[in-house]
Amino acid sequence: VNFQANMCAMDGGELPGVRKLEHFGLHVGVERGVVCGAQLESVLDRDWDDMCFEMIARVMVDLHVNSTEILKDVLTHEQERLLEFLFNGQEMHRTKQAVFIIDQIEPKMEAASYLDHDMYEAELSRVIGDIQLWRDLGTDKTDLLFVGEHGVIVAGPNSRKAERVYVDWLTLTAKDLFIRNLFVRLSTTVGRIEELHSMIAAATQDPNNIDRARKRLRELTGEMSLLGQMLGLCLGSLEHTTPVQRSKDQVGKDMFEGLRLNKLQEEVHRSVKDLEKMFNSRMADLKTLQDNFNTEQRKILQGVFTEVSNSSDQLFRSRAELKITHKGSVSLPSEMPIIVMTMCFSGKLGVEILKRLHTGVTISYVTPRWFSAGIEPFSETSPATLFLLQFAFILLICYFGMWFLGLSGRRSGELLRKRAVINRKIVDMKALIRFLEDAGCVSAHTSADRKGHEDTKIVTVSFTDRSFFRWFGDYPLVTLELDYKHLFVNSALLSWDYMGKRISRADPYALVCDMLVEAGAISKADPRNPKPRWLREPDEEY
Repeated sequence: VNFQANMCAMDGGELPGVRKLEHFGLHVGVERGVVCGAQLESVLDRDWDDMCFEMIARVMVDLHVNSTEILKDVLTHEQERLLEFLFNGQEMHRTKQAVFIIDQIEPKMEAASYLDHDMYEAELSRVIGDIQLWRDLGTDKTDLLFVGEHGVIVAGPNSRKAERVYVDWLTLTAKDLFIRNLFVRLSTTVGRIEELHSMIAAATQDPNNIDRARKRLRELTGEMSLLGQMLGLCLGSLEHTTPVQRSKDQVGKDMFEGLRLNKLQEEVHRSVKDLEKMFNSRMADLKTLQDNFNTEQRKILQGVFTEVSNSSDQLFRSRAELKITHKGSVSLPSEMPIIVMTMCFSGKLGVEILKRLHTGVTISYVTPRWFSAGIEPFSETSPATLFLLQFAFILLICYFGMWFLGLSGRRSGELLRKRAVINRKIVDMKALIRFLEDAGCVSAHTSADRKGHEDTKIVTVSFTDRSFFRWFGDYPLVTLELDYKHLFVNSALLSWDYMGKRISRADPYALVCDMLVEAGAISKADPRNPKPRWLREPDEEY
């Protein structure tokens, strides 16, 4: 792709009008890369045939900056990101190679004569840096070649005939410079990989190293991914590069030998192969470090899990098969830590749910429309109402956590139990059966025994009393022992999970009798205490 660019600078000072006009072309290709070309017509009061190297050096600074700005508008976002990463944020000041094609240098001398460590050499060094190689070109030595740190000067009447040669040199040199920058960036990443190794090794000594190592591992993975992309682009560019060819004319041959293009091309290919090997080796190291980090993290998490499991076992051990033999509230040492942990984790869960609904789980995840439509009226008109709704949601999650804790206690069989001897006559067995069916009897089994000269048939039934106004959510498991042959309710066992507090203050005899009386299974009269319940003293039992 070839295109042109014009850069104009206006000044309304002492010399109104156009003060600077640059018209140069840009070539963007797969093989040659990016090449910027310009022809100097005049600088200040000097025409094209009467310029000094100091003026050319000043013009090169402007061309360097302007070409970079124009090229930035052409690059994609991904290419800009790669350049920013490679040059560590200094991509606007990256080094570029230059080729100067000059018709004649005055005074006219041999190439070696200009290297006088004085004025002539200083002038040449202004534009191409420290001179590394010089050579006279052609059979009559009319053309000159100077190779510097940042560019090449080709001077003489035949300098334009070997354009292919110095364009090849410019392409190879630019790629070699890119590979060097890539090597420096990879070396920096390698140093950070070594630091990551030290962080993982000291993870057990300092818990904060885990977070730092995780962050560093994420950064290094991204850096190695970008380096892999640039290395792939570099390898693809070299595959499309055609081998350099020797020119037919004498000036081109001498320039080809002076620039050492064959050796330069071999060095570029060898450098990129070495860089590829180094990159693959460091990727393997990073993969090993990632496996080590995962192993170390699993060991730490396993240790934490073991400690929490042991601590939780100690907290819950005191509640297993505990029997309450007195009235009043139950307060055990392990109760408060369990409640605090459950409330904290449940509250944090509610906050995380609200946060993720607001901001999204991942990048580019949008907030659900139903959520946005629901909170938008409150956020604009009544922020206090929105806050109360969110607070209510968090309390609901906490209630759910406490409910789940109680459900887990029931399933684990770790229950608190309270037993009472009923010994009441069953007056209506059908009413009792209907009561058990309505209550949702979960188990029933029969056992037969012989006591003396009489046979007994004991039926044990279990159901959950779900009367909300009696228990307010702390529903107990009621187990009744029935004498089926003599139609008696022998005893009752109330079991509830550790978090059920109201049942510990209840009288199981009175509660079971009230349930059976309401069902019509037993009579209202109380053989142990015939007085009505509202006339009994607070400490008077059945």
